[in-house]
Amino acid sequence: MNVADVALVVCPACRGPLEFRGRTNDRGGTLASGVLQCHDCGAAWPVADGLPHVYDPAAVRGSDFLLRFVYDWIAPWHDLSVRFVLPILQSESATRARDGYMERLQLCRLAPHEDGRPVRILEIGIGGGANLPLIERDLPSDLADLEIWGVDLSPGMMAQCRRRIRGTRFGRRVRLMLADAHALPFPDASFDRVFHVGGIAGYRDPRLGLAEMARVARPGTPIVVVDEQLDRARANVIHHLLFRAITIYDPHPHVPVEEIPAHAVCDESTQVSRFYYCLRFHVPAPPATSASPSRAAAPRKESSSMSPSTAAGGIADIVRPEQLQALKSAYDDAAMTAALSVPLPAMYPRAREYVDAIAHAFYAAPADAPSPLAAPDRERCLIGILAIRGATRNLAIHIYSALMLGISSTEIAHVLLLTGAYGGVDTLAHALLTAKKTFEVLARLGSGAERPTPAVVLSAFAAEIPA
Repeated sequence: MNVADVALVVCPACRGPLEFRGRTNDRGGTLASGVLQCHDCGAAWPVADGLPHVYDPAAVRGSDFLLRFVYDWIAPWHDLSVRFVLPILQSESATRARDGYMERLQLCRLAPHEDGRPVRILEIGIGGGANLPLIERDLPSDLADLEIWGVDLSPGMMAQCRRRIRGTRFGRRVRLMLADAHALPFPDASFDRVFHVGGIAGYRDPRLGLAEMARVARPGTPIVVVDEQLDRARANVIHHLLFRAITIYDPHPHVPVEEIPAHAVCDESTQVSRFYYCLRFHVPAPPATSASPSRAAAPRKESSSMSPSTAAGGIADIVRPEQLQALKSAYDDAAMTAALSVPLPAMYPRAREYVDAIAHAFYAAPADAPSPLAAPDRERCLIGILAIRGATRNLAIHIYSALMLGISSTEIAHVLLLTGAYGGVDTLAHALLTAKKTFEVLARLGSGAERPTPAVVLSAFAAEIPA
């Protein structure tokens, strides 16, 4: 890493700009020793032996502290064990998993930026650098202006990575730092690809780690996360025991779909080997805004400067008329009732009577005892109640029901706006983000090849929207 690279690094405490103060190794300005000083808060982050330490040691606690110690200890043998021991444990080559997640990074689609900025790839938890040869293999041959940034918390693993790239031509493209995945030292939307392999289950806060990945990724770029999950369809008793042994630190190894940010879109969740999943998601690009032809649009701050009514209007435009029509054409009241009423009683048999009572009173009342509320009014009330209670997936289900009953997305947005006016700014922000995510899922399903029946919609909600 050299002095010019410091321009991309920000203070992890306040995200202020940093300036290198210290000694360089050569005319190219390669960092040797000194500090990265923050202009805003004054924090000084040490640079030792050419490696910036851009994290707060006091924040490394719990599982992060323990696993850093473990990785420091096993660093000399880690890559060898992954290469030779892991295939024996899971009864298949590690190559399958690596090829599976590298394919989902879509490196072959990278192209030079028109404004001359380098194409940048970030690997969080770079470890010993085992993925660097795969990146080199999959990059377009004509992509000259490229930077690969790698961060890790383990000095031992970072030392292995530095040995791997020392003296190699490809290593000149690599920038390394010790940094905490919960507070990445980069500005928003800095990277064209972001990925992490093999450690998020041990993060002290996986939700924050995923949010940081989404923050530093450019809109639309694939964000790929890989970690342990047992493929139960292909696992025998021995595999179960061995998998439990290597994931003893995690009581429930699984794909953390429920942890991705509400504004992100889950593209894919799949097994890439008997012991590993691959999760791919992205952050959608913000809606384009038109500037007045007579003068340039004034710069504005992030979403905090946007009025609630503007935000509500923006989410109301996500589902296009043809997508809504596709959803309505595949909708059926009986199918919706079945999709909603079967899973809960199956998991909790005592809930059967409760579910039946609600269905009878509000959804399927006989003609001689009509529900006090018409169906559209019932959904309007439920959306308001669920929004003020901070619901997510349940709110999404009733937004979907409201759309199917003919309530427009604009009216739904304004119900949420009215609810937020009384519930407070946190309630409003949460409700609008949930509605945005709901509309994005419905828009995608309405444009897809699969018929978006209620069962399909509810399955998508279960996979992409937290309970």
